[in-house]
Amino acid sequence: MTSCVVAPENAAGPHPRGPSKAGRVALEALDALIAASGPSGGVTLDAWRDAAIAAGVSRAIERPAQRTGFHNARQQLEALGLVEVEGQFVGRARP
Repeated sequence: MTSCVVAPENAAGPHPRGPSKAGRVALEALDALIAASGPSGGVTLDAWRDAAIAAGVSRAIERPAQRTGFHNARQQLEALGLVEVEGQFVGRARP
């Protein structure tokens, strides 16, 4: 027995998306920190968060809301496989 499932040609399905604006801001802040750290390449989560907030990862005024905005951007970048977090250190994901 066989089945047929009919779906419209333009049906929305899963497709890869890039990072949000906040994600791009956080990623650019990370790239700048990595470039500034030289060969050691050691970037801490705290340094990345502070740099991303300073770069405008969140339009919020209050620090807790800014931290939440950074956290959401970080989760998105990890889910997209663009960054890796190891303990208190962060870096670009290796392909």
